[in-house]
Amino acid sequence: MRWDGFWLTPHGGRLNAGFQCWGERAKLDEWRRTDEFEAFVFKMGSVMANLMVVPGVAYAAAKETLDRRAKAVGTQR
Repeated sequence: MRWDGFWLTPHGGRLNAGFQCWGERAKLDEWRRTDEFEAFVFKMGSVMANLMVVPGVAYAAAKETLDRRAKAVGTQR
């Protein structure tokens, strides 16, 4: 697993920085349920406003994700 940090140039939004964690979906999900990760989020939340943990998918996995969505809600939404 690896992670990358990034900072955005001023753009009028509320999100100015982030960390993107890379790895296998199941392993990332497992990591997010650990006490270690929870403690990390608590510590980061004490020094960063509007901290969020948002699961997502990479562009390479987008087709499979959209296929699962279509199966769940249909293609008309």
